[in-house]
Parts: sequence; C-alpha cells; structure tokens
Amino acid sequence: MTDAKTAHSIVDGSLTMRGDLESEGDILVRGKVIGNITCKLLIVDSTAFIDGGVEATEVVVRGHVKGVIKTNKVRLEKSAVVDADVYQGSFSAEEGAKIRGSLRSLDESPKGKPVEAVKGDAAKTEPSKAIAAE
Repeated sequence: MTDAKTAHSIVDGSLTMRGDLESEGDILVRGKVIGNITCKLLIVDSTAFIDGGVEATEVVVRGHVKGVIKTNKVRLEKSAVVDADVYQGSFSAEEGAKIRGSLRSLDESPKGKPVEAVKGDAAKTEPSKAIAAE
C-alpha cells in the first residue's frame, strides 16, 4: 500500500478526465480535467487544462485553469493562464503569468478555509521534491 505522504497521481498529457478527482496525496495534471480537484499539492503542468474547482493545500500553475481555486498557497509560473477566482493565503506569480478573475484572501472564500477535507501539512511538501521532476 502506498503511503499518503508520498502518494501522487498523474493525469497524462494524452488523457481527458471528466468528473471529480479526490486524493489525500499530490496530483500532477499534464492533460485535461473537466471537473473539480481536491488534493494536497496540485501541479498544473504547462500542457494542462483544468475546467472546474480546485481545492488544495498548495497549487502550482504552469498551464491553464478556469473556475475557482481555493488554497493556502498558490504560485503562478510564467506560462500560467488563470481564468478564475482565486482564494488564497499566500500568492506569488512570475512575470508573464496571466490572471483574469479575482484574487481574494482565503478568509473571503464562500465556504471558508478549503483544506479541511485534505489531510496533512503541505508546508512540509516542496513541489520540486514531490512530483515536479517526473
């Protein structure tokens, strides 16, 4: 059995997933997800597209996200395109990242803090050490 602390899932670049994804581990999206994602660490690769809600402890966006993002920490890399309302505790963006929508404090989230359903502490997880190298 895989330990939830090291567990991660990958949505491959050739895959389109329709429906909600939930994980107590990390998710790397390289393909397309039409639905909501709940996880610990979400990495949206440069080739990825997500159309739905995202609820994670930490989110790194290199690709395209459309919908709502609720997270303690979000980082937009230079190739990111975010067409979403972003509720966050900590925000950073590289030059070149594009955001359309609103950027709000996590406290303003309609349901409150989003990470109640996600177990673990993402502050201990560094994307470079998790699944970014795959």
